[in-house]
This record gives sequence, C-alpha cells and structure tokens, in this order.
Amino acid sequence: NNLVDHDNYVVSKVIKARTVTDVWFNLSISDGTLVQEIDWFVDINDGITNDSKFALTIPVKVEPTYSITLSPDKLSNPAATLLPGDTANITMNLKNNGNQIATWNLGGSFDTSEWSSEYIKWYDDSTGQLISLINSSINEEFVLNAEITVPEGLAPGTYTLSLVANGRSPAIFQAETILYIEVPVYHDLVVAPIKNELFAPANGFGKIVEIFLINNGNTEESFDISVSTDYWQLLPTTSTALTSGIPPNGGDTTISLLLPMDKGVENGTYEVKVTATSTIDPSYSFSSNIYVTVPVTYLVEIPDLDMTEEIFGAGSDDRTLRWEIWNRGNTVDAFDISLSHVSDVFTSIGLNNGRTPYIQAGSSYNLSVSYSFGVDADGSRKINLEATSVESQESGLPVSGSGEALFNVGTVGWLRISPPSQFSDAMEISEAGDYYSLSFTISSMHPTEDQQVRTERQLENQYTIYRAWLDEEDGNFVLKAGEERDVTIYLDVRSEDLANLDMNQVAFEVSLVVSSELDVSTRTVSIDLIKPEPIETGPDAGNIAWITGNILVMIAGLVAFLGISSVALRIIRKANAPLEEISTLDGYNMTIEGWDREKTSPDLELPSTDQVANSMFGGSEEIFQQPSPISPEVPDSPPLPENGLPEGWSMEQWIHYGQGWLDENTNE
Repeated sequence: NNLVDHDNYVVSKVIKARTVTDVWFNLSISDGTLVQEIDWFVDINDGITNDSKFALTIPVKVEPTYSITLSPDKLSNPAATLLPGDTANITMNLKNNGNQIATWNLGGSFDTSEWSSEYIKWYDDSTGQLISLINSSINEEFVLNAEITVPEGLAPGTYTLSLVANGRSPAIFQAETILYIEVPVYHDLVVAPIKNELFAPANGFGKIVEIFLINNGNTEESFDISVSTDYWQLLPTTSTALTSGIPPNGGDTTISLLLPMDKGVENGTYEVKVTATSTIDPSYSFSSNIYVTVPVTYLVEIPDLDMTEEIFGAGSDDRTLRWEIWNRGNTVDAFDISLSHVSDVFTSIGLNNGRTPYIQAGSSYNLSVSYSFGVDADGSRKINLEATSVESQESGLPVSGSGEALFNVGTVGWLRISPPSQFSDAMEISEAGDYYSLSFTISSMHPTEDQQVRTERQLENQYTIYRAWLDEEDGNFVLKAGEERDVTIYLDVRSEDLANLDMNQVAFEVSLVVSSELDVSTRTVSIDLIKPEPIETGPDAGNIAWITGNILVMIAGLVAFLGISSVALRIIRKANAPLEEISTLDGYNMTIEGWDREKTSPDLELPSTDQVANSMFGGSEEIFQQPSPISPEVPDSPPLPENGLPEGWSMEQWIHYGQGWLDENTNE
C-alpha cells in the first residue's frame, strides 16, 4: 500500500488489525544469468522495531534462455525523413541478454507492398560490412546500421518499419523494433518545348510552340503557368494558365506557347521564358527558355474601301479618293503601285513612275486615286489596287498586298429629273444672247431620307457655245424626302458661235447630272442652234468646174501619150535599118536653123526638170493636189499641280478655270 516506494527495503503504511493488504514482491534476473537453482529470501519485519514478523523462502530456478534486445540508438519519430530514391542509416543496438550463445537473422519489413524488404540492408558499424546474421555470446552487445532506401516514385506519407532479429534454431526468439519513416512530397517537373529556337517573320501569322510538362514527382500535381520575355512586343501567352492534375512518376500533359507575331515587330532574337509553379508548394517552379528570331519582314497592307453608300454617275467627271498604303513590315520600304479594273472604269494616280516615297515601318502613305466611269457603266464596279514592296524585289522574293474599292454605278430611282418645257427660250436659239435658260425639276422619290444633292452641267462639247453655268445655290443643296426643286442651266451664246455652225441648223445636247449619297441621275435635252446666214443649197458650181477641169486634163494627157508613142515607134523602125558607113564628117552641114557649132541660146531646161502636172515629160507635181490639213487648235492648259487634279475637278474644268485656282492657292 505504499505506491511510491519501490526498492529492496520498503516500509508499508499502517495495516490495521484484522485487515488485509496486497503486497508484490518482484525478482529481476539480470541479463546473462547462468542456469542455476537458488533460494529467494523475503523478510517481513516490524516497521518500527524491525523485529521479524514473517520470513519467506522462495525457490528460484534459472533455466536456459535465448533472448536478445534490439533498439534504436536514438529515439525519434519519425526515425527518418526520406525522398524517393534517398537512403538513410538508422543505428541500432543489439544485445544477447539470454544465457545461451545464439545466432540471429537480421531483417525487417514495411507496412506496404510498394516498399519491399529488399530496400532494408544491415551493416556492421565497426567493420562496415554487409551482414544478414550475427553470432552472439552471452551479454555480447553490437552496434548495427540498418540502411533504409526509399523506392523511386513512392507516394508521400508515413510508413511503418519493423526491424527484427530472429533466432536460429535452437534459439526460438524474435526481437522487433517499430520505427516510422516519412516520405514527403517530391517535386520533379520537366518543361520540354518541342523546339527551343524559332524563326518567325513579323507578318501577323501567329506561331504555336507545343510544350510538354512531365511530372517525375511522387504525387499528382497541377501547375500555374506563366510566361515572360525580354521584348514585350512579342506578346507571348500560353494556352492555359493552370494545368490539370498531372499523374506522378512520368505522367505528362501539353500546353502551347502562343506567339501572335504582330506586324511591325522589330528584327532581332528574343528570349521567351515559360515557368510552371507547383500549386502544392509555390516555392517550387521549373522554367524553360525559347529563343525567337524575327527576320527583316516586308509587308504591305491596303484596306478595302466600301463606296457603295453612294451611287456614282456613269460618264461623270473625275473624282478623287484617298487610299492609305500601310507599311506593315519592320523596315523602311517603298511600294510599286498598279491598278486594275474593267474597261469602262478609268483611273490615274499622282505618283512618279508609279512608286510611293519610302515609308517608315508602321506608317502609311495617302495615295490619291482619280477615277471615273464610262457612260455605259452600270451596276457594281471594282478598282483593285496592288502594291509591291521595292525592298523585297531586290531580295528576290517579291511581297505584295492588294485592296479593292467597291462602287455602285447607275441610277436606282431615288432622284428624278423632269426636262425643261418645250417652250423654253433655249430650245431654239437663232440669235446671240447671254442668258438663255433651261429649267429642270429635281424630285426626291425617297419616302423618308433627306438627300444632300450635288448638280453639274455637261455639254455635248465645249466649243459650240461660249458658256453654260448653274447658279451657286443650285450646285449643292439638301432635298428633303418627297420634295421638288427647280434647277436652271444658263447658256451664253455668242454671234460667232452661231456663225461658225457647220450646218444651217445643229442639234446640241445639254445635260444636267444630279447626284446624292443615295442615287445618281442624268437628264439630257437637245436644243437647236440656227445659223443666222443660211448656206445656199443646190449644185456646187465650183465643185463641178473642178471635176470638169480634171477630166479635160486627163483627156489631153491621153492624147499626148498616144502621139509620143507613135513617134517613138517610127524612130525605132529607122534605127533598125542598115547604117551608112561614113568615114568623115567634112562638108556636113546641120540643116537645123541656128546651128553653127556654137550655142545660139542660153541653156534650156531638161525634160526631167519639168514640174507641170501631167505634161508630156511627166511632171513631178500631183494632178490633184489637196491643201494640207489644218490642225485644230489645242486650247492652252494651265500646268497641273504636283498632286494631280484637285479633288472633284475634271480636265475640261481645269483647262478653263485652272489658272484661277492656281492664282488663288499660290497667293495663299
């Protein structure tokens, strides 16, 4: 009943009379006690007087015993922390505490089949030799090392290790020690792009690099993906920012590096780094570098123009549009320009030799294109513009780009023009006047939309009458839905205009062209111009006389030809007769008057110098000589501006009014 006193001499607490208390007597037999029989004496004495109250003699027999102890040198939990593939030595103390010499087998096991006993090896600490059994004498002690190796790919966790020493027959005893081994999460990721170097022009065609992520760790894991570069304009991204779980021990997944290769990225070699960071342990990450080389890139971009919101008139004057030519390459460049279209479309550009100036990379050049449509054009029309890089042609690999402008040409019915009255003073003009008028009525047929209307007059030609014009307020105005408006063309006809008419009465066409953003319409009227002094009609006496004279000359020539031919025949016949042999010319006198061996008259002209048409000697002049044609006078034109015609001007307008425009703009 004294629970706090445990030794060879114990004083109990008071035991009252006629009471009972339990007493335990413990006998420990020390390690290695030999086989023997002895008596164990136990004395129970008075706790005060120490008088013997009772004595026990207990016989004790020590039998042959096989026993051994196996314990770690240091107690720790876990006994070791190891990553897959790692190895650790656990020091163990082994003692034969029996009283017999014995042999012991050393071994161990784990609590999982994934970790077999072959990963446990025993070494003698003193010799370092690998051992599997040990012979021990009584009370002999050994220091051993249990070498523990973690298998590759073993999942993380805490594993139970049992180390044992089994006695060999006749020793039937086993000593066992339980230890714990911790295997933490093992991170081992490989980021492997399919290529580490990439050649990519800056042409807007993106590049994709496939990247493999291989998880050689010991647990399934997902990773955060990030990308960085030393040149921000590459704008690299990845197909995903977070991977799904990748199986351990060689499991893999793929992601893609996306490079947009935007137009204008500068020439050079740049580094792109792709990094994968563990979501389990953000302190672990793995990166891979990809090197992107951007070559010198030639690229041109021409936007498409949709001009179909406006209806363009067929046969109208030239108009001008601005077409932007973009240098989308990464170096300065110039471009050769060409236009293509159907035959009833007419174009011109304001460039020398059809080549733009040099344009900086990423910049543009506004090209002026003048265009018009033939009088028979109707429907949809396209103008295709193609630009070819000058620098790329020199490199041998021409690069070009194209764009198209789409037009609607013709009339759709939203504008209607009524002709002038037949009683207008300009329908028949026989006298000079500077204020003849043709009044047209323009009607808006659109039910809801107002139209910004532009008008212009057109003449059959510019030389028959002196001038035609519109009032300034009639040139540009707003015509509301369903509204009508009168527009007047004024004519200035001079007396010389009428006098120079080729015929007594000439039909002359005057047209009014009306256009808006919705429609184009044209109305043409024919007026009569009358010559003040009519040309006499009937046979032309001069013409008849000329024809008759030519006929007589031809007859005379024929007669002369026949006479000459007959004389020539006689001469030929005489020449064929026998010639008289003459030995001397003395005494021969010429019978031709005036011949005395000297010329009595000045040199006469040879027949070959005859210039009379159709003479007997065949003169060199033509019989029917025609007067040389008179070249029409070409009106003087002011010099064109460097950029071509001003926007909205025709060549005809420029001839008449261009000098004023030059004076005004030069002064400015």
